[in-house]
Amino acid sequence: MITHRYLQLIYILFFAVEGVLYALWPVWLKTIGFTVSEIGLLIAAAFWPQVISSFLLGYLSDWKYNSAIIASLLALISTICIIFSLSTSSLQLYILISIIYGAAWTSVLPISESTLITSEKQGEIDYGATRSIGSITFIITSVLAGLLVANYGYSIVPKSMILFMFLTFITCLGLAASRKKFKELNSRKKSPEKVRALMNKQFFIIIFSCGLI
Repeated sequence: MITHRYLQLIYILFFAVEGVLYALWPVWLKTIGFTVSEIGLLIAAAFWPQVISSFLLGYLSDWKYNSAIIASLLALISTICIIFSLSTSSLQLYILISIIYGAAWTSVLPISESTLITSEKQGEIDYGATRSIGSITFIITSVLAGLLVANYGYSIVPKSMILFMFLTFITCLGLAASRKKFKELNSRKKSPEKVRALMNKQFFIIIFSCGLI
């Protein structure tokens, strides 16, 4: 039951960040001086790394390490990236931060989802209900963030993202602690099939195509 609550909270917090990010992050970037073309570059820099990072980090979490621990580290890295972004106006440095942030944050949910799917198979949680909670949170957060910006200014955008990301980090740590008793998180096996998949040209074409969506 504790694991159930942690997983739901991760989805709530992740989609809370996404609600702020998609609705207001480009506008925030414009308010601090970036042009439309620069904003497009920064957004691309944040989203392209997931084409590779989600797969590689997912492989590590599935076969080598505790997925919740990896997700917590990625959430912490994402939090630090947003904090650093507040102290620079350099486009080059911002691009670097965006790349690191993109590789880290966009991998948090896929990695956490592996635990969710495992929990559903064990009859502990309803996958659809948990995803629905996240989607509803996205809508609510987008609306509330807009209202807060109207009253308190755009500085609320990065601050709210930092808060939600840090809470995601804490929640993932809690999930890791609650799952230690399960064998699948303590015993990882090598997967030759996964390694062979990496050598498959068609596999990389699929990964690349998904990244363009």
